[in-house]
Formats: sequence, structure tokens, C-alpha cells
Amino acid sequence: MTPFVDWEADDMLANGGTGSPGATPPPGGGAWSVTTDPACEPVTLQEVKDFAEIDATRHDAAIENIFIPAAREGAENYMGRSLITRTITYNIDAWPSSGRLVLPAPPMLDVASINTLDADGDATLWADTNYYLDTTSEPGVIVAKTTTPTTERSHRGIIIVYTAGYEALPSAVPAAIRTALLAWTADIFESKIAFAEPPARALKALAPYRILRI
Repeated sequence: MTPFVDWEADDMLANGGTGSPGATPPPGGGAWSVTTDPACEPVTLQEVKDFAEIDATRHDAAIENIFIPAAREGAENYMGRSLITRTITYNIDAWPSSGRLVLPAPPMLDVASINTLDADGDATLWADTNYYLDTTSEPGVIVAKTTTPTTERSHRGIIIVYTAGYEALPSAVPAAIRTALLAWTADIFESKIAFAEPPARALKALAPYRILRI
């Protein structure tokens, strides 16, 4: 799981993506967290060892359980994207007046639920017949049909749970991203330090997929 991350949707635009015309951020922004981690990593231990020409086995556990996840998390943070399918919980103060809500950490796959909280914190499901999904835009958008959900709370009173990523299999992740992860993991192995920013040889592959602040 990751801690809640503040996300100002109006500051974000997909580099080279389709964008989200007419979609607006929630008033006051929002905060999201990963509530179900990916079931696997985009690259395997053996792929990393082949790429980095590592023959020894004594570092296998560290590569598989620490270095690969560190590279994947770093890449997701750098790009503002989800790679392997994960579940995200997104808390917002209010629904945008436009009726269109942009979701962070694309690509969006599906929305599991939208709940509103009353003053006591009790949740009420906002039925899926009230909205439809635009999964072709990037980031993805939830579009309210006629009315928007309301909450009695002034802070984080609407909760959206959704899945995001390039599906559940490593093969669904773009090859350029997977190659960058191999290079990033190999660099972590060499230095034994998890870099916050992509190493130079991974940067060019990841940059076109980055959700940019403008």
C-alpha cells in the first residue's frame, strides 16, 4: 500500500495522450492511495538477471523482493501511471460542477464503487446507473449523466474505488517501459541504492509516458 497522495487534476496532462476534454478536477483537489497492490511485477527475476548478466544466485531474493519493486514504484511515481493492475481509493471534497471527474494514476480500467459520506461518516453507494466511464481518454474520466453526487462533509466526503493499470499481465505493459525497468533494476543492483528519479538510460524510455505538470 502507498500513503495518500495529493493530486491536483487540473495540473496534469498526458504527454502524447488523448487528454480529457471538458474534464475538470474536484474542488479542493483530492488524495489517493493504493489499497490493493499489483499481483505481480512487470519484469521477472530471470529477465533482470539476463539483462544485467548476473549469474550468481545469492542476490536473487533482494532483486526479486526489493530492487524490482523499487524500480517499478519509482517508475510509477515518475510517470504518474499504474503498470500492473492495482486498486486505488480516491477521496475528494466535492464533484466538479462540469460533471466530469478525472482519475489519477492512469490507465483507468474500471470503477468498483462511488460512495458519499454523511456527517457521521456513514457511506451511501452512488449507483453506477448515474454515470458512465471514459476509458479512452488519458487520464480516464467518470462522467455524471444528469446529477452529481453530494456529501454532508466539507472534506473528503466522496470516495471512489477503481482499478488502474495495463491489465494484470506483464506482457500488457508497453515494452519500452519494461525495458526501462530492467535498466533501472540493474542500476539499483549495481549501486544498492533505490533512486528517486530514473537513471539516465531509463529516462528516455519512460519520458514519453509521463503525465506532465503544466
